[in-house]
Amino acid sequence: MALFIDPDETLQSLSFTDVAERLNFALKSSFKPNLTPWLGKNILLDDIVAKKDSSNDHYEDQCSAKYYYDIFNTIKSTLGEASRIVEVGVFMGGSTSILAGCSHYLGIELDLIDINRDFLQFAHERARRRSYPETVESRVRMYHGTLPEYVRDVLMEEENVKIIIHHDSAHSFEQVIRDLGSLS
Repeated sequence: MALFIDPDETLQSLSFTDVAERLNFALKSSFKPNLTPWLGKNILLDDIVAKKDSSNDHYEDQCSAKYYYDIFNTIKSTLGEASRIVEVGVFMGGSTSILAGCSHYLGIELDLIDINRDFLQFAHERARRRSYPETVESRVRMYHGTLPEYVRDVLMEEENVKIIIHHDSAHSFEQVIRDLGSLS
């Protein structure tokens, strides 16, 4: 049975390297998106990027700067329509940090979904350090399970919740169809 899990508070005092070691997570350190071309277009995004870039982590993001820019603009364009962002698949937490910034400025919740508990803990801790700790602590939840389980256990129990899905989970055709099909 899938469920919401609590953040591991013991990770807060550790270095990122020690967090990764504790979670049996291999850090990768190569690609860092250059968000400079996207700065100056929106003061909220500028602040999110400044927070993200002020952290002392030295490992890669999986997405391009343009991807992060597009995520921000897509979520911003739904202001007032959605009350929650649901990120499916968190891996190293690069998108999670951007989404936490969106949650902070737009006043909406962020639910993280992954089948790997350690990825959830790592992404949550990375977002806490790289964005807005008070927002991460108050508006970000971690769901250990799949999107179909989340739909069954969470969304079907709520009324009138409007969500934005950021789907970056398994990349097989069958899995994407299964995940998106659970939303209908």
